[in-house]
Amino acid sequence: MSNSDTGEAEAAEENIRYDLAGNPLPSLPPAARPAAAPSSALPPPGTISPQQFGGTPGAGGFIPPPGNSAFTPPPGSSLGWGGAATPAQKTSGSGSALYLGLGIAAIIILGLIFVLRTLKPASVGVPTSYATYTSLDNTFSCDQPTGWDHHETGAPGGVLSTVTFTKGKVRFKVISDAEGSLMSEGTNAANANLPPELQTPAVQKLHDRDMHQLADNIPGYSEEKPTIFTSKVGDSRASEWVESEDKTNSRLHGYRITMLDKDREITVICSSPERNWAVLKPVFQHLVASIVPGNG
Repeated sequence: MSNSDTGEAEAAEENIRYDLAGNPLPSLPPAARPAAAPSSALPPPGTISPQQFGGTPGAGGFIPPPGNSAFTPPPGSSLGWGGAATPAQKTSGSGSALYLGLGIAAIIILGLIFVLRTLKPASVGVPTSYATYTSLDNTFSCDQPTGWDHHETGAPGGVLSTVTFTKGKVRFKVISDAEGSLMSEGTNAANANLPPELQTPAVQKLHDRDMHQLADNIPGYSEEKPTIFTSKVGDSRASEWVESEDKTNSRLHGYRITMLDKDREITVICSSPERNWAVLKPVFQHLVASIVPGNG
């Protein structure tokens, strides 16, 4: 018997129906046979079954019936039934956007405050009291404003000593230099051979020399003609100067002063922002007047 005949016989045998006694029953016509039960097996991964979701076939895939809320799309997908799932669109709530905007605004405001404070330093007021300061080499003493910081250099028996008092951007520096007195001796010897009208005081020559050192370090430096005065140290010169290239209130304004005694040249350089100059000018004058020679 051929394989086809065997298959037909097995199929015919499967269609025979029996009663309770085991007797064969008459076969039913094909139209009367019961329909096969739908398979309960899940569709292959990545496919969508109309039996599973109660949908009907459409042009782009299976479309869920209206009002069917039982279906939840896979995470990260939206109800884009045209084949592969489409990424879900995420929207932030109005509350989150408001908080983000307020945070950015706060950062901008804090940045502006920092910049303004940097460009416009706080004003320094008149000191309420003073203490006596003596240099490390004991060659001079002066008043120190209470609450101002100071930085000093030098040593006993040294050639050079300095002190700088600071408050914010305000500076008052005193330099005591033994070399200046040596230069003055040479100037005095040269003056002795000249008529009085051609003589230049040693303190004036030192004052003119030092101007170039300061001008090289301050942009747009310019100063007025020196004022002649006698300090507690000796013959002295004072020049008021400005940082002329900067026309704003942040430009520097100050004094440059040269004092000369028999042993030392004492130089004073003081400065403050222009906006603070009117308040601090008398303070600087007080500090200059307080300088006295020591015994170092």
